[in-house]
Amino acid sequence: MLDRDNDNVLTYIRATDEGTAVLVSLNMSAHSQTITPDLQRVTDLEGRAIKVQGSHLRTLLSSPGTLPDVDMHAPVRLPPFAAWIAEVE
Repeated sequence: MLDRDNDNVLTYIRATDEGTAVLVSLNMSAHSQTITPDLQRVTDLEGRAIKVQGSHLRTLLSSPGTLPDVDMHAPVRLPPFAAWIAEVE
């Protein structure tokens, strides 16, 4: 889980043991929300650190509209009720 302090956005990482990872972010509000993915602080549900390698997020799917690829710590503005799925590269 990422950005646990934002009640309007659910953001999490799906990571494999092989090191590949996908970020999923869902804006559950009627207002735009800005997230800044911090993949250096990823933990599992038990609070154990998960190492995610990469410096870039490549958009795989976004709705509504298209969200750009971004560098790891760049802020991303999610439109109201948006979904964004990005591969960590």
